[in-house]
Amino acid sequence: RQTGGNCPYRHLLYISSARERWEILRFIAGLPDHLEVTVGDRIFHLVHGMPSEDPHRRIWDRPGPDCIAPFPDRTTIVGHTPTCFLTGRMDEILSIWHGDGIIDIDCGCGNPSEHRRLACLRLDDMAEFYVGGVGEGTS
Repeated sequence: RQTGGNCPYRHLLYISSARERWEILRFIAGLPDHLEVTVGDRIFHLVHGMPSEDPHRRIWDRPGPDCIAPFPDRTTIVGHTPTCFLTGRMDEILSIWHGDGIIDIDCGCGNPSEHRRLACLRLDDMAEFYVGGVGEGTS
């Protein structure tokens, strides 16, 4: 549970009834692990970890700073990897990272770092919005 799932995990195991656990797990199993979204004339591939044929890799893999665009005709948007690991700047407020056809929007909001904040990328105009971090406001 290093990734922050302790409370939901404990609730699922020790508080939920067997029927509630089954319904929750059935719901989660039915969710997609990636999406293709068209906004205007752009196509986006949304995935938690990294695009792959392997579902485990779609959830848990991480891009590297030199990662090459996996799709020539669409932009891949990932999370899971705080952007400081791609920029190498551990002591700055995190911002959305733009690579070669890959955008990472994980600005560490689930981490205990003082540099964390929640990031939002509006796909119709690629505007970036942030909540939290220094000043606890939006920018």
